[in-house]
Amino acid sequence: SEGILCIWDAELLSLLHNVAAHAGDRITTALADFSSGRAVTAAASDGRLHVWDLEATCCVGTFEGEGGPVGAVLPDFESHRVLSAADDGSLHLWDLRTCTSVGKMVGHRDKVVV
Repeated sequence: SEGILCIWDAELLSLLHNVAAHAGDRITTALADFSSGRAVTAAASDGRLHVWDLEATCCVGTFEGEGGPVGAVLPDFESHRVLSAADDGSLHLWDLRTCTSVGKMVGHRDKVVV
C-alpha cells in the first residue's frame, strides 16, 4: 500500500532497487523489459501508469486517463507501445515515446484481466 516498486534480480534472488513509484497508492502490476534492462511499466490503483528507467531509477513517462484502477499492463518495448487493462472494462493503448493515447477499446462488462 505504500507505492514502492521493488526491482528484483530473479536469478540471484536479490533486491536491485526500491523506487517510490506511486506515492501513497497501491501498485497493481508491473512488467519489465529485461532484454535491455532499462524499462519497467508500473500501474496503480489510481489509474496512472509510469515507465521507469531501471538504470537511472527515474520516471521517464506518465500516462493518465484510465477509467479507473489499472489491473494489468502488457508493454511491447520494441514497438514503443503499452496496453493497459482497467477495472472499468476498457483497454487502452499508449505510445511510450510521446506518453499519449493511441486509442481506447471499450465493450467489456467487467474488469479486464490480461
